[in-house]
Parts: sequence; C-alpha cells; structure tokens
Amino acid sequence: MQLLKDISTSLLEVLNQLPENYYTQQISILDNQTIGQQVRHIIEHWQILVENCDSNSINYAKRKRDISIEQNKQIAISLLKILQQQSNKNDIVLNVVSIDESTIFTSTYYRELDNVKEHIIHHAAIIRMAILFIQTDFNMPANFGYAPSTIAYKQQQCVQ
Repeated sequence: MQLLKDISTSLLEVLNQLPENYYTQQISILDNQTIGQQVRHIIEHWQILVENCDSNSINYAKRKRDISIEQNKQIAISLLKILQQQSNKNDIVLNVVSIDESTIFTSTYYRELDNVKEHIIHHAAIIRMAILFIQTDFNMPANFGYAPSTIAYKQQQCVQ
C-alpha cells in the first residue's frame, strides 16, 4: 500500500507543478493524445477497482471515460487524493473480467492494487516522455515513471 501512495503522490507532485496548458496540449509523440487523457485513464482504472471491489466483480473495460478529468487538472488532482484515501481496504477474493470480456478469472483486491501500481508506473512513464517532449528542463521527480526494479538496477549500476 505504501508504494501505491508513493507512486500516486509523485504523480500529484508532477500535476501540481504542471502548467495547465501542458495538461490539455495534444502531443505528437503520443499520437496527439494529451497528458490529461493519460491521467484520466489512470484514475478510471483505479476507480473501477475501488468502487467495485465490494461487489466482488471487476471489469476494467467498463470505465466511465469522464472527459472532465482529462480537461481539468484540478478535478484529476482531487480524484487522485480521494483514491489514495479509499484504497485502504481488506484483501478479498475478486472476479475479474478479462480485458476482452471473454473470460472471468479469480484474483484478490491486493493483487489488483498491485496491478493499479504497475498501471500508474506505465502511464507515468508516458507522461514523463510527454512532459519532457514539451519542456526538456521540467523539474521531474527523479524516479517518476520508473518501476522499483528499474530504480534498484540503476542504483546498482551507479555503485559499480
């Protein structure tokens, strides 16, 4: 749970210092998607888990696709803070629908939270590239967008 909080707090740090126009700017290396769209995807993926875990059925394909999240950075920041608070739940068994909705498999809340962490890291890496494409000297947290194993590997390489 702490790693999820750390990763999402880094995302909040980036969003708080990100100029508003960067959040909604179409970026050519992202096929004209925006940073806001990446953030919306993160939030909605996380919301699916938190909001549906009590029903024991998770279907990540059933996201809301709320455009206001990708157009308004402050809405995204508020939702991320709420998700950080709501994620502290007991582990339970869940039925998760496959991404193509053809199969249902068994997982647990903690396993799916781990999936959310990986998902945030993946999209944080995309956000990192997008921001640095716009502004190469942006003050990015050092490990933003890197998996813990990559960070450990990089630190090991520096020691040698």
